[in-house]
Amino acid sequence: MNVVEEALNFAIKAHKGQVRKADQNKPYIVHPIDVSKILSEYNLSEEVIAAGLLHDVLEDTSYSYEDILSLFGEKIAKLVLIATEENKKDSWEERKLRTINKIKNLNLEEKLLLCADKISNLEDMLILFNVKGKKDFSSFKRGEEKQYWYYINIYNSLSLNHQHVMFERLRDLITEVFEKEFYFDDKRYLEKEIKKISKLFNDNIIYNYGIEIYNSNKLIGKYNTLIEVKNYYEKKLMEIYG
Repeated sequence: MNVVEEALNFAIKAHKGQVRKADQNKPYIVHPIDVSKILSEYNLSEEVIAAGLLHDVLEDTSYSYEDILSLFGEKIAKLVLIATEENKKDSWEERKLRTINKIKNLNLEEKLLLCADKISNLEDMLILFNVKGKKDFSSFKRGEEKQYWYYINIYNSLSLNHQHVMFERLRDLITEVFEKEFYFDDKRYLEKEIKKISKLFNDNIIYNYGIEIYNSNKLIGKYNTLIEVKNYYEKKLMEIYG
């Protein structure tokens, strides 16, 4: 067996009898398998895929870091540790804020492991809402607003200093699950939005001006930047036709 097959067999054994908190009819192992498949879609290494299968073992089973280390080696064990929440006795808010801050400075491979986990969770939310016929956060430890806060900050931390299409998938899922746009600390996304306006208005000056606003004023959030860009465009129209 290769390391992915070994990790799958171990994860099945470790999570035996466990079910998803939000869906008691779904065996827990479905989630780590889904995470591993997402990582496979983006051609991550076998070690990262194996870590995806094992990412909740330390947090939700009786197995230790030493168990993972002895069976799968240091790299996989460290990846699993990175995906593990510390101090489970702390409040939900304390634990989530610690995670948000911790992941800002991870390398891309580590961030993609965590991103795949969040993508799987959000896709499960969409499935659950579809089955129930409505958005229902009652099975989660915190309601919609806190969940929204957590995921947008996770996205901002993950995408900080790194680019990857998986982050775009996460961003789109957040928008779909919570049915509203959110502020991005993401210059790349702002650039795309401003380019759309520039094409619509056929004016490269608008694009350059929008990026200048973002850089000089350090506005966080596409709404603030785009409002400034649109105001600039209206001002130019007034100068020409006023």
